[in-house]
Amino acid sequence: MRSRNVLLILIAVVVAAVCIAFGLWQLDRRAERVAMNQLATARMHAPPVVSVAELAADTGAARYRPVALEGTFDFEHEIVLTGRSHRGSPGVNVITPLRVPGEERAVLVNRGWVYAPDGATIDTAAWREAPAAMVRGYAMTFPPAQGAVTVRPGSVRRLDFDTVAALVPYPLAPVYVVDTAAADTTATGVPARLGGIALDEGPHLGYAVQWFSFAAIALIGVGIMVWRDHRTVSTPGRQNVVTAGGAR
Repeated sequence: MRSRNVLLILIAVVVAAVCIAFGLWQLDRRAERVAMNQLATARMHAPPVVSVAELAADTGAARYRPVALEGTFDFEHEIVLTGRSHRGSPGVNVITPLRVPGEERAVLVNRGWVYAPDGATIDTAAWREAPAAMVRGYAMTFPPAQGAVTVRPGSVRRLDFDTVAALVPYPLAPVYVVDTAAADTTATGVPARLGGIALDEGPHLGYAVQWFSFAAIALIGVGIMVWRDHRTVSTPGRQNVVTAGGAR
């Protein structure tokens, strides 16, 4: 076998191995997503949490739990979460602390989406629904800190707990709530609710198939090239005949 063919085979094997590794990684990601969806489904069918203390007791177990909290919105300390799109339009999410009677800690409530041409600026005073509220939705944990998140006073790019906790004058629960309760979103002061949790497996299976296809293409393609080259070398007379015929 020619040294060139050996090199091509080695390259194809390496490329195929890398592609297969990426494909297996995507399958692992899909398995993690499926497991997360199963956990979310189980928790979504659990009895709703009705106290801030219960939410704060175990943040890991609180994620995706249904919530039914009654309290009063503190509009003076609400937070704008910038860069949130909805159906292709730029906007923000309105995050408002809810003070629950008898609870020392307030809980942040994502009341929904509001259109903002620049994806950052709204008149928060125009989006203040009734202060007394029964919030029904699900709990979410705060994402890990990833550097500076403050855009301007009262506005953040991400809900980093330490950042948002510094924006209110009282302790906060270590989880927040996404309000999914149906509301008249055409009324003044009512942001568009975000809806329930989207449970899907994501694009990981499709990506895995693509990576495995790339591996197959690399191996089959080089295999065909080596086979054709071997046939040409093993039948030199055929090449001479073709050359002579062409000369005529």
